[in-house]
Amino acid sequence: LLEKRPWRARRQLDGTEVRFEGGQWVPVPDAQRHRLPKVEAQLWLAVLALATDPAVRRRYAFTDFRKAALVRLRKYLNETVVDQIPPLVALQRAIDELSMQETPAVDPKPAYLLEQLPQIREALEKGQDWDALAQSALATAFASGPEAKRARAEELAALYASKPVEALLAGPGMAGSAHAGAGEAGGWDAPGEYALRVQAWPAGAEA
Repeated sequence: LLEKRPWRARRQLDGTEVRFEGGQWVPVPDAQRHRLPKVEAQLWLAVLALATDPAVRRRYAFTDFRKAALVRLRKYLNETVVDQIPPLVALQRAIDELSMQETPAVDPKPAYLLEQLPQIREALEKGQDWDALAQSALATAFASGPEAKRARAEELAALYASKPVEALLAGPGMAGSAHAGAGEAGGWDAPGEYALRVQAWPAGAEA
């Protein structure tokens, strides 16, 4: 994730940098381009714990693959990142030391034991009237009449017409754009953009 940084993108319309924050794509002002997003800072702190915390190190063994992945992150620990998260100095030192060491042998015994316990399923099944649930499902979710199909289509239309879903379908290319709403001139004609248009179910229509 720290290498790909999927929370960063550029709009295809004008090349503006946008970030996914608070559940939506928002433009980044020029004065804040070097400021780390919250999710990126949290990932760096998680990597810091994996590499330096003694309690975590006892349970997280470094294999050749994990070592190589951690060493690759060293190039991203520049002054801009360390200035914003000073504890990452310890991560720099840990990666430098790890790169010069041989990969330690991995303990074949796991540090934890997983056992499947169907407690949640048993709690959900306890005291249920399965005949009543089956009849309710047949009358709603599995109903095949025209009225039921029309109701489901209207529910989907209302869902995809909501603003959060429109913003998610628009993607980073439409974030903060004047064309973000479906139906505005040029809103869905830009390269790389798409829209999902759902119309109301016509009366008397069959699926």
